[in-house]
Amino acid sequence: MAPDGCPELIFDIGAPYEEQDDDGEWRLQPSALFAGQMTRPLALRPVGATELVAIRFEPDGARDWLGLPLHQATDRRLDMTGRLRGFSAPAGDPAGQAAAFGDWLDAQRRAGDWRIDPRVRAEVEAATEARSVPPRAPTEQRALQRRFADRVGVSPRLLRSIFRFRRVFDHAADPARAEGWLGAGLEAGYFDQPQMARDFRRFLGCTATDWAREQHDLARAIASQSYKPGVPPSA
Repeated sequence: MAPDGCPELIFDIGAPYEEQDDDGEWRLQPSALFAGQMTRPLALRPVGATELVAIRFEPDGARDWLGLPLHQATDRRLDMTGRLRGFSAPAGDPAGQAAAFGDWLDAQRRAGDWRIDPRVRAEVEAATEARSVPPRAPTEQRALQRRFADRVGVSPRLLRSIFRFRRVFDHAADPARAEGWLGAGLEAGYFDQPQMARDFRRFLGCTATDWAREQHDLARAIASQSYKPGVPPSA
């Protein structure tokens, strides 16, 4: 998984995933978790039948629900089984699951006092739309950095880098797009290919070429296992 700039609240209806820690060990995730901002790639693998429902917050939208500064959740998955105790969602019914989770979160919102910091939101919107902002005095910039650490979990500059990377990453994942890597990178706001390559290694752990090759090999492996009439599937 690669960073996308948004925290999530995830509830596993099926078997939870395992994630790989910094020592290379695989550890089972809790069945309900809050995934904070990601600044590096995350390796996950299923251990059984998977089915989950998730709420994807705006970059600055989870602070008051979580009740903690968002920097405390950056690159972490926090156990939320206690917060979601009693919540249930119908298995095999995506629409019903989304409705149940939405109703549950709406009840949480009505019971709390959730607010949006207008200065942080303005900067988040500018980053989302790749708009420049006027220069700030050093004291004003430091104040914004503190607000971002509390309500977003990463700095304004890092959030912009993540959004820029996602524009190229999502381009690469779309087979309908025909532009090359460099053209996609320039369109997303990169100055040159080395700058884009650094972000791929930082956020995805490999080069753009390696990632594309892995996706091609994976698609080919899946296709080779597909059932064809009159031909038994491979063992």
